[in-house]
Amino acid sequence: MKNKWIAKSLTVLLGIILANIPSLVHATHIRAGDLTAVRISSTSLTYRFTVFLYRDNGGVPPQPGTFEFGYSSAEAVMVEPISLGFIDGVVDNQGDATEILMYQVEHTFPSPGGYKVSYYEQNRNPSVSNMFNSGNTAFYIESVFSINPAYGLNSSPVLLIAPVDLAAVGQKFIHNPGAYDADGDSLSYRLTVCKQGKDEDGNPIEVVQYSYPDEYSYETEDGQTPPTFSINPINGDLIWDAPGEVGEYNVAFYVDEWRNGQQIGAVNRDMQIIVVDNPNDRPELEIPNDTCIVAGTTLEAIIKGYDLDPDHITLTAEGGLFSDPDSGGHTNQATFEVTGLQPPNGEEEGVFSWETTCDDIRTEPYQATFKVRDEPEDGYSLVDIQTWRITVVGPAPENLVADVDLISNSVELNWDDYICNIPGAAMTIWRRRGAFDFEPDNCETGLPAYTGYEKIAEVDVDQTTYFDDNEGLGLERGVTYCYRIYVSFPSPKGGESYASIEACVFIPQLAPYIIETSVTETSRTDGKVNVTWTKPIGIDVDQYPKPWTYSLLRNNGLEGDENTVELGTFSENDTTFLDETGLDTERLPYNYKIEFYSDGALTDTSSSASTVFLEANSALESVVLTWDADVPWSNASSKFPKHYIYREEPLNSGEYILFDSVNISNNGFTYVDDGNKDGFTLVEKTEYCYKVLTVGTYDNPDIRDSLLNMSQEACAVILDTTAPCPPILSVTAPNCDDFEIILDDQTVDCSPTDTLFSNTLEWENDSNTACDQEIESYNVYYSAREDGEFELIAENVLNLTYLHDDISSLAGCYAVTALDGTGNESAFSNIVCVDNCPFYQLPNAFTPNDDGVNDVFRPYKCIKFIKSVEFTVFNRWGEKMYESNDDIYINWEGIDNDGDQLSSGIYYYHVKLQTIRLNEDDEEVNLKGWVKIIDGQGQQ
Repeated sequence: MKNKWIAKSLTVLLGIILANIPSLVHATHIRAGDLTAVRISSTSLTYRFTVFLYRDNGGVPPQPGTFEFGYSSAEAVMVEPISLGFIDGVVDNQGDATEILMYQVEHTFPSPGGYKVSYYEQNRNPSVSNMFNSGNTAFYIESVFSINPAYGLNSSPVLLIAPVDLAAVGQKFIHNPGAYDADGDSLSYRLTVCKQGKDEDGNPIEVVQYSYPDEYSYETEDGQTPPTFSINPINGDLIWDAPGEVGEYNVAFYVDEWRNGQQIGAVNRDMQIIVVDNPNDRPELEIPNDTCIVAGTTLEAIIKGYDLDPDHITLTAEGGLFSDPDSGGHTNQATFEVTGLQPPNGEEEGVFSWETTCDDIRTEPYQATFKVRDEPEDGYSLVDIQTWRITVVGPAPENLVADVDLISNSVELNWDDYICNIPGAAMTIWRRRGAFDFEPDNCETGLPAYTGYEKIAEVDVDQTTYFDDNEGLGLERGVTYCYRIYVSFPSPKGGESYASIEACVFIPQLAPYIIETSVTETSRTDGKVNVTWTKPIGIDVDQYPKPWTYSLLRNNGLEGDENTVELGTFSENDTTFLDETGLDTERLPYNYKIEFYSDGALTDTSSSASTVFLEANSALESVVLTWDADVPWSNASSKFPKHYIYREEPLNSGEYILFDSVNISNNGFTYVDDGNKDGFTLVEKTEYCYKVLTVGTYDNPDIRDSLLNMSQEACAVILDTTAPCPPILSVTAPNCDDFEIILDDQTVDCSPTDTLFSNTLEWENDSNTACDQEIESYNVYYSAREDGEFELIAENVLNLTYLHDDISSLAGCYAVTALDGTGNESAFSNIVCVDNCPFYQLPNAFTPNDDGVNDVFRPYKCIKFIKSVEFTVFNRWGEKMYESNDDIYINWEGIDNDGDQLSSGIYYYHVKLQTIRLNEDDEEVNLKGWVKIIDGQGQQ
């Protein structure tokens, strides 16, 4: 346990105080509660706040509670409770039942903003094991709400499963709050500490000596250590595996509410777990895996419960899908009907059924929480709780058709009316080059990045057509364009539909189609690229008479017309050319086009096709390869999902072997060589060279598939990961004896904060041959305390010395590290510490006679390393005459505490100095001495 001595001291102190307070006066015996809110007016910021409180029936009758609204001008409101009855089957170790109380209040806020709304009441029920003196500890919960008109009639999440539950020693305990948000906002869950009020600044006060319940555990249900206590941040399952001692335990958590990535609220629950010593084994549930369902279809599933004892069991379903909308539940209810297999006891089933509608679509899954409870003849009933998450998604748009207009090089898309025509929803339009076979998995809505689709537009959901002319530029000819669409639903509920089927069109060109731009030689001056193209396809000879000729053009870059070079004219049957005209293929990609001439007239120009450009980047113990190409065909086709990686043989320069392949659907145009393939290790400071072979397709039956193109060679050196050895450090600081002589020189102009001092650091490198000797620079670290954190005070120091100057304190510890050219940093050198020599000398006489010379009692001019001074003066009989603590120079004028001048004579002083030292324990220094007042006036 942390801070045991503090906890014990608090226990004794509070025990003395609380022993004299009559506990029955406020003994409401509160077990648990939570605080939620709903906006009830569209014209004002009026909210209804509800607290559900749970109390044992062993205390006084229910008492009023206090609401506060989180801003200074709002008055607190006392509210009387309404009893809602008792929780079935939950009785504690003393036989007390649990009553449900409701407190409600309405409040109008003056302006938008974030508000902490709280509820306070005396007191908790007694004997809660994990807090001190719970029967005299107030119950306090505090929820956070973002009041904003833009959120509309927003409601906080409601918690539909009671916060009082039974657990058994040695058996895993699970609770779920059954949180439901009617607005479809995202929810997350986090633990907090139980609270008992707030301080004058509005900060919550944690209950005294609180500890999480796993400190009262020994092992998990399976006999493992350590035991655990946690809350699932996604579905809210609170799991204690496993209770170790009988008792009542309180825990608290927040249900955070999120919209569009912003937190807009947090509901606080403080709950109680009643642990019993129970011979009964808890039953178990069997539920389906989390799933998605298309809106408009019906989801059915069998829920099973088992009890090995075997006792009679009951199955129930709880949460927003089964709760009445008037109590915060979902409008479109699901059903759960128990089959009735018992007797014989110990096994039961129930049928879950939910007929979904378009209004159920949202991003956040719905949670169906199922509970199985046994009914043993002896002992307490136990439960198992499990939560099934169900996401309702939109149906895929149907009958997408793409038609090409060859005159305008545009595509018209048409599709059926969308069945879930929700206001604010948008039909999103997506396009890619080449086809991609995509069959979405369950819950895989929209279009994942690996499909290669890019969003080009969105239209209202009630629109059924879209015209794609590439923003007026026209689509590129010689390319297969494929389209899919899906629906995005509006905030706050959000959600997406599945994507439509793919619709593809091919926009033909008259010119030949380039099918290869492979780099065959990598060089800065003599690179080579092999360019291959088809003959014209499907051309009407009568309309475009022969002879047919081609002109091949080259440009720098993946695209564009930079530095255009005409490489020659070719006849109809020429379909290949080796470009070797002084190319820098090592550092540049090139793109090519073909101009097509019919009977000497320029008729068409092909789409451009670039070489594959590869980059190799060094990383720690690896090389990262990335590549790109701008081509009219698809290099990311599901027909050819792999690109191939070649690596130069280490012992055979210039020879490349097939090394690996990469699935571009999963990894994109990226590959990491980490040296883990058999026979292909990596060695630090060694250069490795690579090439990549891409495989593509036009998705056109008239053009051959499997278009192979090789990149240029790209090389990288494996980074050095071996750090240098730590340097050997020494520090030279001023000698204390010399230092005192300097300060005693009253001609020196100095003050408490001047910077007269410096420490000189020197170091040498470790000569061990096992160390990395390629040291580039050094970093210097400093800590003002011997046990403090080090901070970097100088980096990239090139010399073997460093002057830490312009400092007002010499005290501190130093360490130096060495860095190599790769940035690897050594461990700290030996740590060297130096300390201050505090200097504070006082005279033994002064003359407070206003002659301007020695009129006040003060130290010699150059005091040093002094933080504060407490000065006290006594007369010869030990009577305190004067004291001060606000001037480190004292500057006593020989007066008493009333300001009267003291008479001449001997006085005794005590000076408590707080100095600046390396160790805090050394900082207090006490000086005692005497001083004579000469020519003073007054009485001694």
